[in-house]
This record gives sequence, C-alpha cells and structure tokens, in this order.
Amino acid sequence: MDEKRGIQAQDASKEKLSEKYKQDPKLSFVIKSIYTVAYGLHNLFKDVCGSNAQGPCPGLFPLNQSLFKNYLMNVSFTYGGDGETVEFDWRGDPPGRYNIMNFQQLANGSYDYIHVGDWNNGSLQLREKLQLGHAPSGRVESVCSRPCKPGTRKSLQSGGQEKKCCWVCVPCDRHEIIVDEFTCKPCALGYWPNFNKTECAQIAVEFTKWTDTEALVSMGVSCLGFASTGLAAVVFIRHNNTPVVKSSTRELSYLILVGMALSHAATFPILAKPSPVSCLLARLLPGLSFAMIYASLLTKTNRIARILAGSKKRFPKRKPRFMSATAQVV
Repeated sequence: MDEKRGIQAQDASKEKLSEKYKQDPKLSFVIKSIYTVAYGLHNLFKDVCGSNAQGPCPGLFPLNQSLFKNYLMNVSFTYGGDGETVEFDWRGDPPGRYNIMNFQQLANGSYDYIHVGDWNNGSLQLREKLQLGHAPSGRVESVCSRPCKPGTRKSLQSGGQEKKCCWVCVPCDRHEIIVDEFTCKPCALGYWPNFNKTECAQIAVEFTKWTDTEALVSMGVSCLGFASTGLAAVVFIRHNNTPVVKSSTRELSYLILVGMALSHAATFPILAKPSPVSCLLARLLPGLSFAMIYASLLTKTNRIARILAGSKKRFPKRKPRFMSATAQVV
C-alpha cells in the first residue's frame, strides 16, 4: 500500500497544469464578476476615503448599495490575453460578443461547425468565407418572423417593443376583424366579418316566406285547427245551458278553446318576417296557449276528483270548498 502511494506521489509531481488542464468556458464569467466587484469597491474606496487612505474609512460604512451599484455599472477593464474589454451599458448588460459558426463540409466529406468570424459589440469580423450551401439566388433573407396572413394579428414575443421583428401570428376569432396589425375587434350584433376580416358586413335576414312549402303546410294545419276549434265553440254556445255542458265546467271549457285557438294562431307570427311585434307574439303565444289549456285541464281534473272523493263518504259533513265556476277560473 505504501509503495503504491509513493508511485502515485511521484506521478503527481511530474504533472503540469499546462498539459492536461482545460478550463471550463463558464469559469471566465466567474472571474470577470469577481474582477468587477473588486474594481467597483476599489473605485468607491478611492472616491470616499481618498487615494492615500490606509484601510477602510468611517465614510465607507454602512455601505450605500445604490451608490455601489453605480460604481459597478461604470466599471471598465481589460481581461485576458486577447484584450477583451469588460464594461456594462445603462441596463447593466455587457457588450454583445458572439462566435459566428458556419456549418460546412470538410475535406474528408463530413460536416461540422466552423468558426468563421466574430461579432464584438456591433463590429463584425469574418475570418473565412461563408458556405451557404443550397442558398437561393440573390440576397440571403434573415428574418425572425414572417408576415402574418389575412385574418391574423401579431403577438410580440417576450421583450415587447424592443423585439418588434419577432412575433407570433394569432388568428382572430370568427366574429372579429383586424383593426391594425396587433389588434382584433369584434363586430357588432347583426354584423359578420368579410372573407379577409377587414370590415364587418351586415348579416342578411333570412326568414320563411308565405309561399314556401313548409309555410303553406303549417298554415293549412293551423286553419284546420281553427275550424275544428270554432266548430266546438259553436256547439258549446248553442248548448250552453244543457246539463252536459254545465257539468263540464263551461268556463274552463271556454278557456281551453281559447288556448287552442291561440296555439293555432301562434303559427302565423312564427312564419312572419321578423319584427318586434312578430318576435314578441312568437315567444308569447305558444307558452300562453299551452298554459291555458293544461291549467284548465288540471283544474277540471282536480274538481272531478274532489267530487268523487266526497261521494264515497256516507254522511258528508259539508260541501267541498272552491267548487263554484268563479273559484275554478280564478
């Protein structure tokens, strides 16, 4: 064991940092940040305590964070052997530096990314010629987003007004038109967008005409219903004082006949051209007519059931209440 440790110690003593060491690319950011803090503190110390001061002075504490931030924003120094300048803009961002890589075919027939140039704080430097492959003839177009198709609006990506060249095309809703390239607006009631969604067009009113087959059949059935209802009403009126009509509760029977007439009459406002009056009657008559019919039938059934229930008693004490015609109608 001791012999192995001795051999490892001898091998370690022969290692050189320049031969096998490879620095992490992200380590430079840590080094730059440390230098930035150091330069910022140094400049703050000189301005507050003086260039000849030895050690911290009372004016340095407590540390003014806003003032120290201003010193950090104004730091500027050179880093590395290539003379890279480290500085910050008014937002605290460093200058933009990018490596321009070009996907090229190598001499052995394979493909790889080649470092052909650099972009350094607004300055472009190309070291090699770009290979564009099967690029179209003419100028190479570089865009972040294509123009939106008709009926779609632009939705800017994160960054807002600072990234106006990048957007996503969002379709407007079915009932909306394009106001500008960023806004959709809904059409008013009774209007619908045109094909290109540039303006709202009034919706043509479609309704059943009196000469349509469906309308003729419906009106024919309604007329037959009117005739049968009228015939029944004539019979009831002619025999109004007979025992049969009286026992059937004449008032409720007449209400049923009126309800039937209204239900047949509801066909005509439904088929008529839409208007405030026809729409009102089309909504009112069906519900009112059936309410009159079924309410009268229910009242008559209840009256008969109460009469039969009272007749089963051998010695009824009193006559059932609310049996008069007025009470039944009310």
